[in-house]
This record gives sequence, structure tokens and C-alpha cells, in this order.
Amino acid sequence: MLLSWNKLRKYKVQATDGVVGALDGVYFIGSRFSWMIQYFVVNVSEWMQEKQVLIPLDIIGRPFRDLKRLPVDVSAEEVRNSRIFTDENLLGTKDIIGYTLTALDGGVGYVEDLIVDDSTWEIKYLVVSLWEYASQKRVLVPPKWIDEIVSEDRDIRLNVLNSQLSRAVPFEREQSVSGEKEKTGDKTRNQQTLVAAGVQRGKIPLSRVDEA
Repeated sequence: MLLSWNKLRKYKVQATDGVVGALDGVYFIGSRFSWMIQYFVVNVSEWMQEKQVLIPLDIIGRPFRDLKRLPVDVSAEEVRNSRIFTDENLLGTKDIIGYTLTALDGGVGYVEDLIVDDSTWEIKYLVVSLWEYASQKRVLVPPKWIDEIVSEDRDIRLNVLNSQLSRAVPFEREQSVSGEKEKTGDKTRNQQTLVAAGVQRGKIPLSRVDEA
């Protein structure tokens, strides 16, 4: 199922022997068609001090939505002894949320949230707030619409026009993003896909290829 990052970040991390910390972010890499989460950043307490550790994807389970828990297949002590958070040279939620977006014909808005598939941990969409609408219209933007990410400008460059963004799948904060919504979004997507040449901090070029 698809889940908003702004909701997921409120979840507690559930080790095999109890709650051990809280989510603070994720790090992900780009692939040909998507962004895939690689690590979860977790805030944990140890000896009355807070620290951040990295939890790899392979020990993460499916979220317990009712309990707002994210299970991990290790003990609380193993989580606390995980690698301390460092710059992994990957792109993270704190690097993307808040970035502006620039279409081929000018600026369009900013990233407000991410939509994550909790069965695969793929980032399916960026939730973008469009500037031209007084009512703060939000739309879903798939990673394949991204041409490059320029960290020094805190800007995401797109390979679509403003008019295509305005016709993208709308998003409301409280709605669930269903498979039907995804199919509807396919109809408005540009007839191009993107190949990630290397997702890391800095200028991230992406090459265009035709869809089969």
C-alpha cells in the first residue's frame, strides 16, 4: 500500500523486544524508473543522550498502521549499536522536501511530501504544492519526470511543462493513493522515462530515453 512520508515519519521503531526509537528520515538511490529507499534514519536514546543510527532496508518489516509502528527484525540493543548516522552520499528526505521544482518553462512549486510503497519501499511520487493556485493545489509527480536535482540551488528540474503539472493527478492530504489513482496518472505522464546516472548530492544528471 502507498503511504505518505509525513505520516510514516510519526511511526515508532519496534524492535523484537520493544520500541527503540523514532523515524527521522530515509536515504534512497535512483534507478531507471524509480527511487528506492536504502536506509532508515532512527533517533535512539542511549545513556540519556540522543543519537541517530542507520537501519538497512533488509531488516525492515511492513508497517503496523493501526499501531503506528515500523518493525525491525533485530533487538533494541542491535538497533542502538547500528552504524551511527553519517553522510552516505545518498539523497534523503531532508534533501528533497522543501525543494522547489522548475518545469521546462519556469518554476511551478515545491515538494511538500513523498508517497512511499510500503511493500517495496519504492518512492512512487513527490507531492508538489503548485504556486499558481491560491487554494494550494497539490499534485503527484513521479520520479520519471525529473531531469536533474541541483542541491546547491535546492531545486528539482523537470522534463515536463507547467501545463502538464497542472493536469497531474491531484492529491489531498487525507486521501489514500490507490492503484486506480496511479493508473489515472499514467494517462497524463510525459512519453519519456529517465535513467539515473548517479543519485548523490550535487547536480544529478538524468538521461532521457523513449518508453517501449
